[in-house]
Amino acid sequence: MIPLYWPRVFNEVISVLPGESFYVEAELEGGKLVNMKEVSENSNPDKTIIIKFNQVENETGMMLSIYNPFETVVLKFNMDMVDFFGTPHKTSSCPIMPQAYIFESWPHPIPELIIKNPVAVPVHKMEAVECIY
Repeated sequence: MIPLYWPRVFNEVISVLPGESFYVEAELEGGKLVNMKEVSENSNPDKTIIIKFNQVENETGMMLSIYNPFETVVLKFNMDMVDFFGTPHKTSSCPIMPQAYIFESWPHPIPELIIKNPVAVPVHKMEAVECIY
């Protein structure tokens, strides 16, 4: 694997390449995730997001999993799927319930995912859990 020449987490934006699995610590502030930074181990599990992005074995499809470590908020992200020409295609994550994983899949290869605009919604304010693209 080629080592990255840019940080995976920078200015509240997360860049994910196929085959990567890593930890992101974040703090909740006013309905937003702030002070996001990549960490080498999950030493603060109450504020560490776990991200994994892989190609499905023996297939062309991709699988993303994100773990929400927070107890009282649902997380949601905007995402760009970057194609082989470098063109971003907008999408978003499904709501990630407290202390749970989401698993998202696509039937085609994705060379890079950009995860951005993190929002934290208090559980009691969630009217419905919808996954809209």
